[in-house]
Amino acid sequence: MCTIYDAVFQPIEVNKTSIRDSTPAIRENGEPLIKIGEEHSKIFIKPIYYHQKIPNSLQAIYLRQGVYERLTQALLLLSKNYSLILYDGYRPFQVQQFLFTSFSKQIAQRFPHFTEQEIIKETLKYVAFPSIDHAHFAPH
Repeated sequence: MCTIYDAVFQPIEVNKTSIRDSTPAIRENGEPLIKIGEEHSKIFIKPIYYHQKIPNSLQAIYLRQGVYERLTQALLLLSKNYSLILYDGYRPFQVQQFLFTSFSKQIAQRFPHFTEQEIIKETLKYVAFPSIDHAHFAPH
C-alpha cells in the first residue's frame, strides 16, 4: 500500500519533449491591458523596475485582463492568509532592452572568456531578447 509520504517523495519523471515542441506559439490576442490598482484587497503592487529607476519603466503595473482574472481566481483557491505581490507585468521595449543589456554585461564580466554568441546564449537563460517584431515577441 502506497502512503502519501511515499507518493510525495517519488522521483519526478523527466519530460523528454524538447522545449521547442512544448513552447506555445506567441501571438497578439488583442486582449486589453488593464492598469492594476488597489481594487482587490489581496493583490498588492510594487513596480520593481520603476523602484530600481530603470529608464522608461512604468510606475503602474498593467496586465492582460485574462491574466488579472486568473490571478483573482487563484486567490480563491489559496488560504485566506495568502495574498499576491505583483512586481511586473507589461514592460516597454526599452525596459526589456535595458534588462537584456544589463544581464549581458554582467555575464561578460563573470565569464570573460565567453564569445559574444556565448554571452547571448547565457543571457537568454534569464532574460528574453527584446524584439518589436511581431514574429518574435518576448514570451513572458
